[in-house]
Amino acid sequence: MTRQGMTHGVANKYWILREKRRFVRFQENMKIRYARIKSNLIQDDARMKNISKKGLCISTYEKLKKEDTLDV
Repeated sequence: MTRQGMTHGVANKYWILREKRRFVRFQENMKIRYARIKSNLIQDDARMKNISKKGLCISTYEKLKKEDTLDV
């Protein structure tokens, strides 16, 4: 079968949906509390979206800087 003969869904499944991360991510939607270490430990709420061996994805109300260190 040529590429032209494939349906769009099959092509997407083959080329786009392959997992490229080194570690599995687990989807979790839970409320967490965090504080920026260098800001006198003022706590705030956030939502954790997913977690893996190397980190987690959170959604916050404030913009965080790349160099911010968090206590979760």
